[in-house]
Amino acid sequence: MSPRRKPTSFAQYLFLFVFLIFAALLSTYLGLNDRSPGGEAAVASPTAVVAEAGSAPIRVYFTDPYAPDAGQRSGSVDADMVRSIDQAQRSIDLAVYNFSLDSVAEALLRAQQRGVPVRMVMESTALDNRVPQALQDAGLPILGDRREGLMHDKFMVIDGVEVWTGSMNLTGT
Repeated sequence: MSPRRKPTSFAQYLFLFVFLIFAALLSTYLGLNDRSPGGEAAVASPTAVVAEAGSAPIRVYFTDPYAPDAGQRSGSVDADMVRSIDQAQRSIDLAVYNFSLDSVAEALLRAQQRGVPVRMVMESTALDNRVPQALQDAGLPILGDRREGLMHDKFMVIDGVEVWTGSMNLTGT
């Protein structure tokens, strides 16, 4: 005899309905506004949606890894991240699962050379990869998570006021 499933409540259906409507509206908004002047979709570049939350904007990026020209590196999300790192004045704290983006690594080293403290923790099993090794060789301290399970955090805090977070690894893939 199989266990009985709890019936789905009206509130659950309502939440799903509202979520689907929001997703459809967001998809429509992005589809209409993610066009180049010639009318073709610009899917390789990340799409940023800006919303005001109090006095600070929230920027949400969406990418399409299946777009034909998604492999081109221009206009990637990391370009905006590098600009933010280059403007850091007080501190940069980040936790990442894996790291292979040279552009971000170079920006972190520039920040360190400007005297901005950079603190980083990452998955211990990824510490031996090329970019983390190059950062450590240049004097940037990286702490491994020292855990058996995967440390899957992905965030960066710049100057205590700007937060980058989400599902993006700092890798080319």
